Amino acid sequence: KDSRAAISPYDPATEKQVAGFTPQQQQAFSGVGAMQGAYQPYLGEATDMTRAGGAGIQADDIAKFMNPFQDQALSATLARVAEQNAMQTRDYTANQAAQSGLGGSGYHLGKADLMGNQAQSRDATIADMLFKGWQSSLGAAQADKTRGLQAGQQMAGLGQLGSQLGYQDVAALTQAGNQQQAQTQSELDAASQNALNE
Repeated sequence: KDSRAAISPYDPATEKQVAGFTPQQQQAFSGVGAMQGAYQPYLGEATDMTRAGGAGIQADDIAKFMNPFQDQALSATLARVAEQNAMQTRDYTANQAAQSGLGGSGYHLGKADLMGNQAQSRDATIADMLFKGWQSSLGAAQADKTRGLQAGQQMAGLGQLGSQLGYQDVAALTQAGNQQQAQTQSELDAASQNALNE
């Protein structure tokens, strides 16, 4: 067989050949390049949301949840309080007149005491309404910050998931391309071997 090989003319069919990359492999290579940094928009948005959600609560954060009708509700409540105070003052004056106590200093001391009690009650009502409004707005601002943190976590997760799924797609293309390339290589090797055996 050695002597035959030496006098046999060159046959290009006997050359070893290498199978080229398949279209799927080429697509996978492009996909890897395209996936580089694909997570960055999600990461940037997640960072912004986390930063905003993690920042301390400021007056502006609370103010945006304040009841826009609070002043109207407070005015209506104070009008009712003023009416009740006026009725109490009339009742006190009528009671003092019935007891013939309008002329003495006891009347004026009692009226001053009544007015002081009324002012305390009015101020307590105002403070309670304002505190409840502030407390409700603070709770809403805290919930808003929590939602921002959760949204930031979700955005980061979406970025990670998108990257993982993209690379899974690339891996699937690569695997399909590798199988096709291996098949083509086997066919080339068999053809070359067949040419040698002839």
